[in-house]
Amino acid sequence: MDNPHVLDLVITNNDIVDDVNYLAPLRKSDHTVLAIHTQLQDKKTDVVRNLNFHKGNYDGLRGFLDIDWDSLFQPYVGNVEMMWIVFEDKLLEGINRYLPNTLPFSVWKKEKWKRPLDIQIRSVIKKKSALWKQYIRSRDPKILAQYKIVRNKVRSYRMVDQKSE
Repeated sequence: MDNPHVLDLVITNNDIVDDVNYLAPLRKSDHTVLAIHTQLQDKKTDVVRNLNFHKGNYDGLRGFLDIDWDSLFQPYVGNVEMMWIVFEDKLLEGINRYLPNTLPFSVWKKEKWKRPLDIQIRSVIKKKSALWKQYIRSRDPKILAQYKIVRNKVRSYRMVDQKSE
């Protein structure tokens, strides 16, 4: 009983969905895969560097901040705002010097991680998807048998890939 079932909903608060396609199920599941095409605008954001607290040189930071604060604040006695600015500048200078930065994962991830599938397996997956579409339209048991053969071939590629890791 390989009848497809649609159990998912696409819920949005604005009109961003262009098209919804029903693709072949994963493995031996009877649930179809939904390919949802949307209109999204990519917001370019500045890369935010985060401090790597685990690799900080705290002894160096303590040594850097072990200064005569009284003489540093002397010119600004009575002006709390200026004393704060001097303290903050010195503290940030020490942090920048003794705590390394780290980049978000999305910046340094390898290009091959974006498309980890081999070209051969991608073509077999496309064939699997095409056979599934044919079967859904025709309900022909011969096409279903062909689909199952290709589906198992995709699975065997994945099993070989997992063993090599």
